[in-house]
Amino acid sequence: MVHIQYAIDVFTKEQALSSAALAAEVGIRCFEAGHVLVKAVGTDVVRELRTRYPDAEIVADMKTMDMGRDEVSVAADAGADLVIVCAAASDGVLLAAQKEARSRNVDLLVSLMGVKDRVNRTRALLDLGLTRIIAHRGIDDDFLWSDQGPREQLTQLAALPDIELTLAGGINARTLRQFRDVPLERLVVGRGITEADDPRAEVQALVEAVRNHPSSTTIGANE
Repeated sequence: MVHIQYAIDVFTKEQALSSAALAAEVGIRCFEAGHVLVKAVGTDVVRELRTRYPDAEIVADMKTMDMGRDEVSVAADAGADLVIVCAAASDGVLLAAQKEARSRNVDLLVSLMGVKDRVNRTRALLDLGLTRIIAHRGIDDDFLWSDQGPREQLTQLAALPDIELTLAGGINARTLRQFRDVPLERLVVGRGITEADDPRAEVQALVEAVRNHPSSTTIGANE
């Protein structure tokens, strides 16, 4: 099944833990400490999520653009399983992050946010051995993944050999059906849950939507 990653982008630890608790009750087993949350309260929130959910997957969105080794080290010390770094960073930064991640038994998710030539940059990332790629639309971006250009790029990304593709940004239980032909490792949802009128119902709908996604063939979480 596609792995649901809940990106918690709030401003206090209390809000973050409350949001995680609600999602956990409905079956979410992957919690991302969003970069705004990490900046607001520090990596202690990653450590708290690790403590409260020892069997869950914990992601630290560090948005790493520099000091790849050190940022991965800080996240790993706090208990993260995965660290989000930026594809727009230099190869040197990404290789340093990759080396540290391997030594610490954590993994990297590489965000394409801000990258204009997503397909060719992803080819270069795959050559570096970085296979877990996020097609990432930012909150402030003015495109939708369903727009013609981004949609075509998404199809091209999904066709690249060895890629483990994550889709993030503006996706919810209703819009996921537009991407039934895109093989996904995981789906990142943040505000679609946090700002829903009924967050619990939205999580339940997402869990059902990924169960019905025809390309849900990779990580079998949320079971």
